[in-house]
Amino acid sequence: QERLDTSFRRVCLFCHEEFTGNRSLLYNHMNEDHAFNVGLPDNLVYCNEFLDALQKKLDNLQCLYCERLFRDKNTLKDHMRKKQHRKMNAKNREYDRFYIINYLELGKSWEIGR
Repeated sequence: QERLDTSFRRVCLFCHEEFTGNRSLLYNHMNEDHAFNVGLPDNLVYCNEFLDALQKKLDNLQCLYCERLFRDKNTLKDHMRKKQHRKMNAKNREYDRFYIINYLELGKSWEIGR
């Protein structure tokens, strides 16, 4: 249902460009323009909650990969660029609920194994 939602409207996490309609456009933009890859857009669920969680970390000046806190936005941006932390930490179980694969295994939910 989310894939067909044309009411999607969101500003990029890393710049001020706004995207409307297809959420894949935002994810592709973040990958191509900011080297931030979250995987295939069609594999994501609860898209707005996922982006809210990422935005909250950035607003709190927290690296999305190592989760270290920084004193200002520029220092955070420099850190993420220099350390190649423009990605999510696959070991962070917090993001599991946003990936459809965690709902597809028979008899498992994203909460099992936590």
